[in-house]
Amino acid sequence: MAARIWPSVRDRFMSKVQKLENGCWDWNGTYANKGSGDSRCRPHFWKDGRPQIAARVSWELFRGPIPEGKMLCHKRECSNERCVNPDHLYPGDQASNMADRDAVDRTSRWSHRYNFVQTPEMEAKVREMRQVGTSIEEICRALDIGRSTYYRMFNRGIVDKEANREASRANYRKAALER
Repeated sequence: MAARIWPSVRDRFMSKVQKLENGCWDWNGTYANKGSGDSRCRPHFWKDGRPQIAARVSWELFRGPIPEGKMLCHKRECSNERCVNPDHLYPGDQASNMADRDAVDRTSRWSHRYNFVQTPEMEAKVREMRQVGTSIEEICRALDIGRSTYYRMFNRGIVDKEANREASRANYRKAALER
């Protein structure tokens, strides 16, 4: 039997990259949560027996070690979070990363954020929609809010718990009938 030739780490890494016209290397490999309750996912690559952040692996494969005490940041010109092109990355600190983020408005400041302020009109609309049996998904889509915003209103007593229970039962029955 012939010996199997394993691809190099670089070849394996590049097999998960799609090069785009704008110079970005779009990651098509696996993703994993950032941790600490953050729901966003980061590109990950399996190397040295464990998953590692793909951008860090890219930097190490094509540029060498990341300087001590530094983190990798995307340059302002690159707005693609999936990009792992080392030319679009630079070693920086948290302050420079946040400055870049704010300069290109890469942070989300919309209604699904934790600091979103609900208006009395929105609360009344949510209450009204839930009382007539509208599903939580439909409410969130119609008002452009996230589920967490809906549940914060629910936990604050904005949404009547009994009406919520009845709407949940009605939606469950409706889904069962459609099956």
